[in-house]
Amino acid sequence: ELGQPLYDLPQAERILEEYDYDFVLGSQHRTRSYARVDKLPDSEEVRRRYMDEYFDEVLALAEWGKFCSLSHLTFPLRFISGDIGGHEVDMRRYSSIIDKILETIISKDIALEVNSSGIRKGLHVSMPSAEYIERYRRLGGRLITVGSDAHRVEDVGADIPQCLDMLKEIGYN
Repeated sequence: ELGQPLYDLPQAERILEEYDYDFVLGSQHRTRSYARVDKLPDSEEVRRRYMDEYFDEVLALAEWGKFCSLSHLTFPLRFISGDIGGHEVDMRRYSSIIDKILETIISKDIALEVNSSGIRKGLHVSMPSAEYIERYRRLGGRLITVGSDAHRVEDVGADIPQCLDMLKEIGYN
């Protein structure tokens, strides 16, 4: 997983060139202005600024495109919404840029990762949720990866069957 590669592009590209990776995940866990989504000040304005910046940076990541699968597209929601943050986020605000991100990865043959960690870590849905996977499919997206984002042995493969069932319901086989 190559996180925030655009923050040090020469280093990221050197890492990609030096090793023969089978598969590279591209991810964004923070923004240039906010180092920790789990430490945001409790302010609607700050949350909105963070999310605006986050999706701008994910779009730039997708446009760079030197990876195989875009990881956990809706990552910030795990900390802002759900059991951890408890705040509602009006995702309609991000519809246009999310579509641009999805269209970009589709045009570059980059897969969309369905990450199950949101299910077990307080969001109660995958990242992204079925709504965004359906949008990806409607836009012509066919490449899907599924990951459990296991940082502990006991989480390897956790909730993958639930993600696979959801994908089948959406029309993937």
